[in-house]
Amino acid sequence: MIVNAGEKIFEIDGDAAEAMGKDRLAALDTAVHEAARAGFQFRYSSIRVPDDFEARRRSPDRLCAFADFLSSLTVIELIRSITGNSAISFADSQATRYGPGDFLTGHDDHVPGKHRHAAYVLGLTRNWRIEWGGLLLFHHEDGRVEGFAPDFNALDIFAVPQRHSVSYVTPFAGGKRHSVTGWFRSNQ
Repeated sequence: MIVNAGEKIFEIDGDAAEAMGKDRLAALDTAVHEAARAGFQFRYSSIRVPDDFEARRRSPDRLCAFADFLSSLTVIELIRSITGNSAISFADSQATRYGPGDFLTGHDDHVPGKHRHAAYVLGLTRNWRIEWGGLLLFHHEDGRVEGFAPDFNALDIFAVPQRHSVSYVTPFAGGKRHSVTGWFRSNQ
């Protein structure tokens, strides 16, 4: 599980969550929800891929292989063509899972020094119902919101910065929302 407290990010693995116990996890949820009322906040699960290309290539992990594929010249040229942005030179990746109670409040993905030009979400979820939440929502300046339900083998690509969020996954969701997400970036 990954949560934030302001700019600080906390990664809590399964053993650590179990060691915390129900009361401390409930207190953490309360703090996360309280912070979400007024600012940027998230809670979801993730497996991150290293940015270091050599570490990726040495890894037997399929997620690393996928990140390498996205960074291949063929894919990068396609993404440059789709976005109209010739500065894009590589992709980073993370696997994400949103279960009941998980969410990501509004933000625009701009992080100084990361050189993010476009974000992507590759959906790996089958048979998701809209009312379960977990929607990718785009926040328009005129107050409109446009949403996309998780779907299997669907690729969403959007410019950075663009304000968006992932809606709260309801306690009655019949599964978890799985995807590979990341950014198409440049070295400068």
